[in-house]
Order: sequence, then C-alpha cells, then structure tokens
Amino acid sequence: MASNLVRHLFARVGGIMGYLDTLSSDLVAANTTTDNDFTETEGRKADTAVNVVGTTASIMAYIKGLVAAAGSRLTKQTPSAAAAAWVKNTAYALVTATGVVRIKKVIAVCDIKATGATTTLTLRTNTVGTPALLAAVTATDLEIGDIWAGRETATHALEFGVDESESVVVKDCDIDLFLSNNTNLSTGQYTFYFDWEPVSAGATLVAATWA
Repeated sequence: MASNLVRHLFARVGGIMGYLDTLSSDLVAANTTTDNDFTETEGRKADTAVNVVGTTASIMAYIKGLVAAAGSRLTKQTPSAAAAAWVKNTAYALVTATGVVRIKKVIAVCDIKATGATTTLTLRTNTVGTPALLAAVTATDLEIGDIWAGRETATHALEFGVDESESVVVKDCDIDLFLSNNTNLSTGQYTFYFDWEPVSAGATLVAATWA
C-alpha cells in the first residue's frame, strides 16, 4: 500500500513538473516593454528596477524599484584588533557607496574594549577634508556595550546610547574608520550600523574590504 502511494505521488509531481516545463518556454525576456499578455505585465526576476512611473515597465520592475528606494540597514563589524593590530594614522574602509547615497543614521557599538591606547577614532569618508560622520572619540572611553553616536564635537560613550547622527549624502566613496594620535591599537572591536537609502538610481552601500 505504501509503495503504491509513493509511486502515485511521484507520478503526480512528475506531471506537475512537466507542466511547468511547458510554461517556461512562454516566459518573456527580461525588460520586455510590450503589454500583450499577463506574462509581459508581470515581468521577470531579471527585470531592472524602475522608480519612475511609465507605460513600459513590468510589475516586477516596479517592485524592485520600491524595495531599492526604501533603503535598508547595513551592519559592518570590524576585525578584532587583537588578531592584527590597527596601525596608527591609518584609515580602514568599512563600507563603500556607489552613486549618490543618503546615510540617514549611523551608530557603532563597542564589542571589545580597547586598552592601554590613547588612539582617537573617527568615522569619515575617504575624501580629505570632509566632515566626520561620527565625532572623534578616544578608543579607551568606549566600554563593552557602549554606543558611539553623534556628529557634534561632544563624544558619546553611553551604556544606553543616544542616536543624534544627522543625515549625510555621499557619492562614490568609502566610509573609513580613522585612527590618529600616533598609537597602534592592539585591542578593540566595533560593530557599525548604517541606515541608508539610495538617492540616484541604482545607488548602493555595501560592506568594504577592511584595508
């Protein structure tokens, strides 16, 4: 009885898969602009995101455009400085912006406390002379669990945190963690949270290679 049931189920599944195979040949090409039937209206997964209303884009293209426009949160954890010391007066890339991107909020949480170093940490773009995205803080002031936030002069080393960071628009650049004060950092680790949204079409914010 059981073997007959299994054979029956496989036969049914095989029939369904065969039917789907016949449909696959009817799928439209990506970015089809005509509107002759429902498959062209729905579109394909490979359709390019669209965020301007028109008469030629598919439903899939508009959905992808809405998702992209909503932005998201990007999380980036630094390597532990204990594994390989962070070098004094060096900028380490955290994330890379391609196109025009609005950084709505950014905070960092201390995962491992820095000890014995007077190094100052600053979050900034890799373009010389641009304002900091997070105000400079002495690494040893941040205890485990402390939140580093705010762009104003005053620094924050708070157990509960205050998110005061302002929106910043950047274009085609890295956002770096910069170490100053001529002291290498041999302990310490931080997780950064970037709330962002694209401004220009197709703009992205992605994790960079720590270097």
